[in-house]
Amino acid sequence: MNMIMHALVSPEGEIVDRRLQDPENLPATRPGWRWLVEIREDAAVDPDSEVEVEETVTVEVDRVVRARGKRALTTAELDAYVAEHHRDSLTAGINWQGRQIAIDEKFVSRITGAALKASRDPAHVFRWEVTDKVFVSIDAETAITLADLVVDRMQACFDAKDRAYAAISNGSITNKAQVRAEFGDL
Repeated sequence: MNMIMHALVSPEGEIVDRRLQDPENLPATRPGWRWLVEIREDAAVDPDSEVEVEETVTVEVDRVVRARGKRALTTAELDAYVAEHHRDSLTAGINWQGRQIAIDEKFVSRITGAALKASRDPAHVFRWEVTDKVFVSIDAETAITLADLVVDRMQACFDAKDRAYAAISNGSITNKAQVRAEFGDL
């Protein structure tokens, strides 16, 4: 059995029923009513620059066409993507001596305090827990170096975010790939 989606269309062009039906065994209809094959014609969507729009239904002479169109991303959607990409780039962290260090608010607070303490007491050594029950020693110079790396990373992320917002505003960024390019390797 070859099951195909069909729509029952009234004489006024209204769809009153839909069913998966063998075209050879469609139910009888009243005069002026007709069963039409229903097809899909969705537009291909590039997720970097477009979004799907609501489905449209068009009754044609010999078929019913259901289709989802597409539209370009709005500036508000691109702005939201910039904010998301900024957060992801920032929290990806820094690589220091072969270790990936996540930059979250907790770490920023700790390293800022440590750098302040280190600038006042260059002989101070910090003992921080890096994983459960595993501690490392961080001397004052290292604490300042880490703080500088974190601040540099944060500033680079904010600079990229600022450039991306400006480029969206002036129309030179119109898709997500261009936003990612603005952030580069961050």
